[in-house]
Amino acid sequence: MDGLYAALRPWLFRLDAETAHRWTVNACRCVQRVPGGLALIRRQCHRQWPGLESEVAGLKFANPLGLAAGWDKNAQVVPLLCQMGLGAVEVGSISASPSTGNPRPRLWRLPSDEALLVNYGLPNHGAQAISRRLRRQRPFSRQGTLIGFNVVNTNYGAAAAPTSPAALVQDYVDSLTQLAPYADFLTLNLSCPNSPSGEGFFDQPGNIACLLTELQRLNLEQPVFLKVAPTDHVDQIDQLVAAVEPFEMVRGFHLNLSARHRKHVHLSNSDRHTKDAGVIAGRPIADVMNQCIATLYRRLPPGRFAIVASGGVSSAEDAYRKICLGASLIQLYSGLVFHGPRLIHTINEGLLRLLADDGFRHLTQAVGCRNRP
Repeated sequence: MDGLYAALRPWLFRLDAETAHRWTVNACRCVQRVPGGLALIRRQCHRQWPGLESEVAGLKFANPLGLAAGWDKNAQVVPLLCQMGLGAVEVGSISASPSTGNPRPRLWRLPSDEALLVNYGLPNHGAQAISRRLRRQRPFSRQGTLIGFNVVNTNYGAAAAPTSPAALVQDYVDSLTQLAPYADFLTLNLSCPNSPSGEGFFDQPGNIACLLTELQRLNLEQPVFLKVAPTDHVDQIDQLVAAVEPFEMVRGFHLNLSARHRKHVHLSNSDRHTKDAGVIAGRPIADVMNQCIATLYRRLPPGRFAIVASGGVSSAEDAYRKICLGASLIQLYSGLVFHGPRLIHTINEGLLRLLADDGFRHLTQAVGCRNRP
């Protein structure tokens, strides 16, 4: 796998980012259809990592690394991704109705910064079509990899009439009804990453509780994570925690990307994309996200909620810093674009070394170890 990616990377990087991504997904679809293809990937990539196993939100993760939503938007290659040595794969974002997303171009690489500029607008095939695909894919060997779905309200486009609060809540209900039978965990995407202010429906007081009250009627068996806009303002965090704490199904938080943090991010080639809409993902946002993780961890009731961290993870040191600040799980995306699938093995192997250097025998001992009163 490493040699193949090294050979293909220069060719892929000559294509525009979205075309390269689409071709990569299609190539993975071909591999998983070939007899023995999944077994070959498993032999190349799958490892067991004693010391990195953990129980989070009542689920057993083989290691803390997960694939972030956005790579497999439509559950096209879940069987293959489960052979890659990841602890979890998050599919989506998925809405109740299909969406074409924003006009192209809407994804750019910033290689000198190891970053992506993302303005997709949530394109996906819709929950019903994706649930049919998942039904056809089963059964397949998951190798201990957990599967989650990132659910978001449908983007009908800028010209569409505003969605009523009741219709927006029902959008989530419809998606979860379709997808929950195939999920180990569920993520509700509640933030608005591409709005200039970073604010949306769920930033208004009471709306998160309204949604969760409706979802309680589904009697979901899976733990739920909330993907929210990043903030290090303690009053905003305290209000969020107070609204969510009564709902036992909610077991953690994941900080989303946000356009409002672009002014705090330095890019070496920023002039090229100053006027392009979207959010920055990758190495330049690491410090901003780490600060938000640290503040969030200090405000959470001990043991009640877990933190899923992302943003600029391209080495074991990057992942370990987020763990020491309070993250229980790590998600990858841009790092895989620039370093390939070998990064999964490299980070897990490096985490074991860093744990040993600090005298820890197990990953859970390091969570929040450098961010405690």
